[in-house]
Amino acid sequence: MADRVVIVDIRRGPCLVDKVDLAQMSGRAGRSHNGSGASAFVDIVVPENDEGTAENMLETMDSFSIASTFDVAERIAFHILPDISRGFVFDKPSAQDWMDKSFFCFMGRNKDDVFNALEILEREEAIRYSKDGHILVTLQGNIAASLYFHPCDIMAWRLNFEELFDRGIEDTDVGVAWALSSIPSQMGRATASGDIRECVAEFRNIASGSGLKVLDGTDVIGSCWWWIIGGPSVRWLKSEAYSLRKDFGRIRVALEGLNGACSWDKKEFIDRLGVRISKRVPSEIAPLFEIEGISKEVAFGLYNLGIGSLEELEEKMWRVDDSGDERLIRAVKKFIGSVS
Repeated sequence: MADRVVIVDIRRGPCLVDKVDLAQMSGRAGRSHNGSGASAFVDIVVPENDEGTAENMLETMDSFSIASTFDVAERIAFHILPDISRGFVFDKPSAQDWMDKSFFCFMGRNKDDVFNALEILEREEAIRYSKDGHILVTLQGNIAASLYFHPCDIMAWRLNFEELFDRGIEDTDVGVAWALSSIPSQMGRATASGDIRECVAEFRNIASGSGLKVLDGTDVIGSCWWWIIGGPSVRWLKSEAYSLRKDFGRIRVALEGLNGACSWDKKEFIDRLGVRISKRVPSEIAPLFEIEGISKEVAFGLYNLGIGSLEELEEKMWRVDDSGDERLIRAVKKFIGSVS
């Protein structure tokens, strides 16, 4: 590997990049296949007025370890599935040819690992075989391949949400956070420390108390998802939570695909979940955000007054007037004027 990496600027637009992103980019250089450590030179090119900011980011950067939660065959499964979906790999001999030309082979991996990968894809219902031995991609496999998700994660989301649906707890905040986070790729991704341990412990206790099995090492990410939909603060992990929320658009497309592939008939639930995550609100308030143009202040204010729809607002406007909250009264009247 190269022993030097050049990073141009520490901003994306007006915003500073995360310190973890700088560390990840720095890690492109100096890597060794022999051992867990390596050294390299990193040049960060910034405008003069950002020099102090860059130095401070580097001085306060924590060390951390990065490791895949997947074994070799599982990583091969992830990379070969899109080529199966495109028709470049269509049977076991073509899979062997793919492996012979892959970086995995260059790294000295066992060529038979590709067949283990195919077994994983079949187990995760991403592929199936025709009678003549051709590999066929399933609807579930196409979801993983087209959205660049690991097929193990797609299967986990399917099983997690089906458990919520079967038990009628899909509207519970911790239940949804558990379903989104308890997937193989998140295992061991983050460790709770300091002042978020209490929040993480509460998430795990509520989930476990509801009979939901939290995969090892996913409780921190679960707590982040919980905060996104109205749970307690995760403090310094908010940047991680915001990254998860940004990626929910892709996850939503995956859930919509599973809704069709598995005949869930849960489009309304998925739409409402999208509202909850984009607005960061708990399930009981989400219906109010289906009213076009409603603000968060008005929605929470109406909910606290026992008003759950536009029709109820017309009938129970007196509750707003009697609340004595002048700011809420003005906001509600302004909202009513905009929709009338």
